[in-house]
Amino acid sequence: MTGIVNPLVVNIGVSASETIKCLPNYNFLPLVRWNILQYYRLFKIVNRFKPDVINAYDEKSLFIGRLLSLFYNIPIVYTKCGGSNGSKFIPFASRYVLYSGENYEHYKNNGYNDKSILIPNRVLRPTVEHSVVKDFLKYLNIGDGKIILRISRFNRYYDLTFNQSVRLYEEIKSQENNLHLVFVGIVQDQEYFNELCNRYSSTNIHFVTENRFTHFAARLIPAVDFVVATGRGAMEACAHNKRVFCPTKNQSLPIELTLDSFKFLSYYNFSERSEISNVRFKITTSTSTSTKELFDKYFCTDAVIDKYYQLYKSICSEKSDRINNLSTLLFQAIRFFRPKFKI
Repeated sequence: MTGIVNPLVVNIGVSASETIKCLPNYNFLPLVRWNILQYYRLFKIVNRFKPDVINAYDEKSLFIGRLLSLFYNIPIVYTKCGGSNGSKFIPFASRYVLYSGENYEHYKNNGYNDKSILIPNRVLRPTVEHSVVKDFLKYLNIGDGKIILRISRFNRYYDLTFNQSVRLYEEIKSQENNLHLVFVGIVQDQEYFNELCNRYSSTNIHFVTENRFTHFAARLIPAVDFVVATGRGAMEACAHNKRVFCPTKNQSLPIELTLDSFKFLSYYNFSERSEISNVRFKITTSTSTSTKELFDKYFCTDAVIDKYYQLYKSICSEKSDRINNLSTLLFQAIRFFRPKFKI
């Protein structure tokens, strides 16, 4: 949208984000809870740029955005980027943009029906980096074999997804002789990673942890045939028209993304938290579903540029609702500043 709006990007946190630091008017503030100097720098940036709307993308940045909204009398948009609903307490914002049907219903049911907007589209149309694909296939050295790809950090939290990926591999292997399962990701728990490698020690199951492949690992998707993915990863796989399988909480195999399964998988943002019932598994060597068509309609940002423009345009005429903002600001301030004790 940089041709339509003039964005100011402020990255607040412990370290700069590799994903967004290339954006125009990018600023990084190494902000921690009690770093007063960085708050002063932030207010100076906003005072110089004079934005019409503030858009926050997590609860901590929303709290800081609410302070700016109060001080400068600017409306604020909160984009909840998926995840579980959380509590019934919803911090104040002028508008809420939700990525999943689950979150959208939660916000509507808790008093924000007229302020909540469902916009699941959040992925740029990708290009194929042929040199990366070629390097990856050369590294695997599996010839004409077909590949199931799962991109994930290696820690115990994702154990269910790893197990379901292996079961999918075993299921498809009965139909595909030369099939390989490739896990790509950084190791966050070395003990668990070693355990996983021992559990699934097969010549056709590969564990890839090299930085050249884990860095922006979605670039590897064009090289494979099947993708096991959740959330944004599922959408990125659809962009390349791959067969996509989504892990769920209560099934032994991940569920293939088809026109029939799309509604309930997208409702939970393609999360492994999904609990699906009355599903019959029938995994075949081909599918009639074009996941690329799903990407174009539901996931690609090209389809919603005007929707975002109209959102920002309509809200620019409003001022910050200072009374409602203040009414819940103290509660969020306690959550923001409270120390975290390790027991």
